[in-house]
Amino acid sequence: SSGINAEWPLRPGLKHKMKQVEKRLDYYTRAQRLVEIPLMKEEWEKSQEDDKIWWEEKEATRIEMAIKKREHDISTRKRLLRMKDDKDEFVSSILSQKEMQHQEEVNRFEEELLRVREERKDAKKMEILKQLTEKRKKYRLPLCVDTT
Repeated sequence: SSGINAEWPLRPGLKHKMKQVEKRLDYYTRAQRLVEIPLMKEEWEKSQEDDKIWWEEKEATRIEMAIKKREHDISTRKRLLRMKDDKDEFVSSILSQKEMQHQEEVNRFEEELLRVREERKDAKKMEILKQLTEKRKKYRLPLCVDTT
């Protein structure tokens, strides 16, 4: 277990050499960052400009489509307004036709009702006359009923 934690023995000049390599690597990394930062900034600004151009194009397209839709809606409204009078006339004719049919049915019903009432009235008269005739025969009373 002591071999795992212990440092490898280094030759006398190797430690100094490793420090120099590490310094060069650190310097190179810093220099690379200093070179890359302006490039990354430039790339980000270009990306922002591209995004702005894309947004403006999309917004212009959206506005153009909204204007076309509005024009289409206006023309549709005008066309429907021209059709409104014809529609109103058509609906009115249908309603009046239905009203006439309904009135005819009501008239037929009332005529039938009157006929049935008359038949019942006549039947009732005949029943009463028959009863009176039977009573007269039974009690031999004179017949004095007005049949009109």
